[in-house]
Amino acid sequence: MGSKIVARYLRATGDMRVLEPVVDTTVDRFINLLVDEDPLSEKKVSHVLQEVGVTPDMVNSSDPHNKEAGESLVALGGLVRKALWYVLIRPFKLVAKILTSSSFRQGLKKTVWKALSRDAEATRRLVEVFGKHLSGEPIRPRELQLAKKQLVSLIARAALLYFAGPQLLGAFGGPIWTTVGKLAAPVTEILGTLFVAPINAVSRRLMTEDLG
Repeated sequence: MGSKIVARYLRATGDMRVLEPVVDTTVDRFINLLVDEDPLSEKKVSHVLQEVGVTPDMVNSSDPHNKEAGESLVALGGLVRKALWYVLIRPFKLVAKILTSSSFRQGLKKTVWKALSRDAEATRRLVEVFGKHLSGEPIRPRELQLAKKQLVSLIARAALLYFAGPQLLGAFGGPIWTTVGKLAAPVTEILGTLFVAPINAVSRRLMTEDLG
């Protein structure tokens, strides 16, 4: 049976499965574009850390057991002990690996499906609109744009809640992050700041693309 016929049948019966190709391809595209944005580059991380008030003195004084100055590098608008800079930056590299992992990709898709399952009315609208679109039936451009915005917003919100949520806090342990949390900003705020602009940029990009 052709894909258009299947889509027409699923839409007619109100079956959420009509959304499977749209959700899968949109989440995949969303993550690929987000990776391209490189939200966790050292340059961007350093900029946001400075923005929330992290200073070289704060980092250098975070390890009371090691009084030796050691080799330093330029970061955070001053000189930071190299060993401590690597400790500071390492969790962001771990989060960057999560972003490119298949487990995160599948997890985000599951989160999106759960959200769709909870909002029956909104999901019915998506089934109707994307069902028509996938089966080649005529649909008003405004109607399709609203459906795209609804789906993209749902994916963006799920991604931001993941990266700015408590599930990543385990990667940010040790004295240096205790100091940063007390004197500058909590990890969740730092990660949220790093991801908000890239996620918004990706969302705008997806709104210009065909999600079918």
